[in-house]
Amino acid sequence: MSDTAPLPTDGGSPPERLRALLAADGCVTVPGVGDPLSARIAHVELGFPVLFVSGFYATASLLGLPDADMLGFAEMAAHVARIRLAVPNALLIVDGDTGYGGPVQVKRTIKGFANSGAACVMIEDQVAPKQCGHTEGKQVVPFGDACARVQAAVDARSEMGARGPLVLARTDARIMGQAEAIKRGKAFKEMGADVVFLEAPLSEDDMRADSEALPGVHKMVNLVEWSKTPQLRKEKVAEMGYKISCLPLVDAQCVHWCHVPVV
Repeated sequence: MSDTAPLPTDGGSPPERLRALLAADGCVTVPGVGDPLSARIAHVELGFPVLFVSGFYATASLLGLPDADMLGFAEMAAHVARIRLAVPNALLIVDGDTGYGGPVQVKRTIKGFANSGAACVMIEDQVAPKQCGHTEGKQVVPFGDACARVQAAVDARSEMGARGPLVLARTDARIMGQAEAIKRGKAFKEMGADVVFLEAPLSEDDMRADSEALPGVHKMVNLVEWSKTPQLRKEKVAEMGYKISCLPLVDAQCVHWCHVPVV
C-alpha cells in the first residue's frame, strides 16, 4: 500500500517530507503510538511512515492515567525526543493539546516539539484542563481564543522556516453544533493551518458534510475505537475527501498479531 511504503531519508526536513507525502495521491493511515516500543512496532515492524504521538496513549503508557492534561509541555517534549530516537526515520504528528497556555506558550510548544523531532503538531480549542475528545462534558474556549491559539502556532511555524512543523488545527466545537465546528475549521484554514481536524463526527453524513465544507485544505478524521464516529476503511475515508485517517488507540502490536483490518 502507498502509505506503508519505505520512507526516503534524503527528502529534506521532517516537515518537508511530510508535506511531500500529503501532496501525493491517496489517504494516509496514521496509527497512534504512546512510547518508543509501540512506535517501533508501528514503524519498523509494520512499515507505517507516519505516526501519531497520542496524548491519550502517552498519558496511559507513562502514568497509567486518563487523558486529562496530566502531562505538561516539558514531559511531552522529552517523551517525543525518546520516540524520535527509537524511530529516527518516522514522521511524527505530535499531540500538542491546548498548547499548554496562551499564545506565547503555544509558540513555545510548536518550536519545542519541532526541536524534539515533530514533523507536525496538533493544537486544539478545548478549555484547559482538556480531556479526550470522545468523552462527555468537554468544553471549548471562545472563537477568538481558539483562533489566537492557531495563529500563534502558524506564526511559530513560519518563524522556523523549513524546520517549522506543519500545524494541525483541531476543534472540538461540535458540542456547540456542527455549524460552529465548521466555522472554526474555515477560520483555521484561512489562518494557514496545514491540516484541519473537526473532532468527533457522529455519522457518515457528518463526516461528508465536514469535508465538503472545507475544500482546499488537508483534512484529518479520527477513528477512535468504541466511539460514536463510524469506523470506516481508508478507501471510504479517502472518497469523502480526507487526507489522514488517524487510528489513535489501535495498539500496533494488536494490529500485527490479530490482523485487525484497519488499513
